[in-house]
Amino acid sequence: MSHVLISSYNYLSQLYKPHFLYMGVFPLGCRISFSKLIKLWSAEGFLEPYLSSNLKISGMRCLNLLVSCSLVLCGDVSSGSEVHFKTCYLHSVYWYLCIKVAGTENFLHVLNRYADAFTEGIKCQRRLCIHNNVLFGIKEVRNSMESISTAYSLICTGPYHEYPVPICSDLRLLRVLDALTIRFYKFPIEVLKLVQLRYLALTFNGKVPGSISKLWNLETLIILRHLSINKSCKDSSYLPMEIWNMKELRHIQVTGSNLPDPCGALLSNLLSLSDVSVNSCSKEILEKTPNLKKLGIQNELSPDAVEPLCCFDHLSHLSCLESLKCVVANPKPRSQGPVWETYEGEFSRLKFLLLEDMDLVHWRANSIYCFPLLIKLIIMSCYKLKEIPSSFGCSSEVKYMKLVDCPSFRASARQLREEYQLHGIDVKSSLDDEKLK
Repeated sequence: MSHVLISSYNYLSQLYKPHFLYMGVFPLGCRISFSKLIKLWSAEGFLEPYLSSNLKISGMRCLNLLVSCSLVLCGDVSSGSEVHFKTCYLHSVYWYLCIKVAGTENFLHVLNRYADAFTEGIKCQRRLCIHNNVLFGIKEVRNSMESISTAYSLICTGPYHEYPVPICSDLRLLRVLDALTIRFYKFPIEVLKLVQLRYLALTFNGKVPGSISKLWNLETLIILRHLSINKSCKDSSYLPMEIWNMKELRHIQVTGSNLPDPCGALLSNLLSLSDVSVNSCSKEILEKTPNLKKLGIQNELSPDAVEPLCCFDHLSHLSCLESLKCVVANPKPRSQGPVWETYEGEFSRLKFLLLEDMDLVHWRANSIYCFPLLIKLIIMSCYKLKEIPSSFGCSSEVKYMKLVDCPSFRASARQLREEYQLHGIDVKSSLDDEKLK
């Protein structure tokens, strides 16, 4: 059996072997997010040999090849006219093969026990994957890891550790530091020594220091909160002004923080901005992030909110936008809901749209050519919604529409299903009495 498995790996082109071996950083049975995998592959430089103008296309080409060779299994897939992987995973036999080959070739070393830090040849390993975060608290283990001067990546995928532990800041060649499963009480300043970092992911509740700009190679910045308590938009914190000096940034996800006023600066490489409030959707900011393809907004309403949908006012500046997610984290009941009017040309490239917990009553479009490329539409918990644009059935590319907990839209949902199915649109609603096909 092992001979058959290793033959499958050996038949792979040398260009694609690193992509397969990198799967070993994730625990056995883990459903691997394709979006995260692309960011990691990019930070490691695996996509550069084939890089055209789109990292997602390059990454999908690699993953499709691994799936076609039966080395990687397909998990969840996106719906719509184009099928894309959302997650993937390794069968257990290939996971063990991956770990074994990766260790033998000094590509990756997994640490799960104390003894793993002292195995023969560890000083030659190029990547460290920690499946047990407690090991960072053992001085001897930490010293052993810091002696690996050739390490490019330090990835912590073990169970969540609620107490801060020292990390290996002497690994000066690190391109990837993923420590989301370790809680830090404050920003670990020692990270700023790692000037080669392209991917940084941390969990802590404080503010990001202005000195973050020392990491001038950074492509992906992810900072999540530990048991985050939602604040109003007025109380939300801002990223430092220096963030606008980090020209290589492609992805920003900093929960509870917003981009400051750009003051004329430009982030032309930024492709995704997630978990920000409406404060990051000003005309000044969106004009200076012109190539955004993915935007995630958390809209937290106060009882006296006058224009809760003002976050949509300037989205027309994002001509490359493909995915828009808007969520109201703490909705408050209001006596009257607003109207959202969309116009031709505003969302010319948008492919996915999620509206959740919006205080929306009437959503109208002034043209049948609004949202011309929209493939997937999901509307959830919009309790007052009564109207959506009728143009989705006649001119757009919508293939899938889902309505969940929109009671005021009950009759319209049934009518939409009957009408839109004639145009090949799959409409699902939690309010239909009969089973939807």
